[in-house]
Amino acid sequence: MIPFQENLGVMSETGTAMRDPVFYRWHKYIDDIFQQYKLTQPPYTAEELSLSSVEVVSVAVECQSQKNQLITGWSTRDFEASRGLDFDNNKPDKPVIMQLKHLNHHPFVYNIEVGWERERGKEREIYRKKVGRR
Repeated sequence: MIPFQENLGVMSETGTAMRDPVFYRWHKYIDDIFQQYKLTQPPYTAEELSLSSVEVVSVAVECQSQKNQLITGWSTRDFEASRGLDFDNNKPDKPVIMQLKHLNHHPFVYNIEVGWERERGKEREIYRKKVGRR
């Protein structure tokens, strides 16, 4: 073992965690706890779920100054996977490099316009919001 580099096993690395059978049992256990909690809560009423004075006026996506068009393509990424995989115990200093090919996209923003009426003067307002870059 190399000093200050702990061997935490496959569950500590997101790239290899699903290879450990305990991963699924652990997540089912957490899901069951959450389901038990949800069953103790009363269901929402129609009044709690409705926002009758609020209206979504428009929704659009903007990518590189193009409206409602996303730009996607393939990317490759190299990563070091030695901590989660045990290939050869005799050469602990030799890294294992893996290459991953995945679908990627250019950054984009959501543009959402929401309108609502005020209670006092029944005035209509439009709220424009650019929602987070993705």
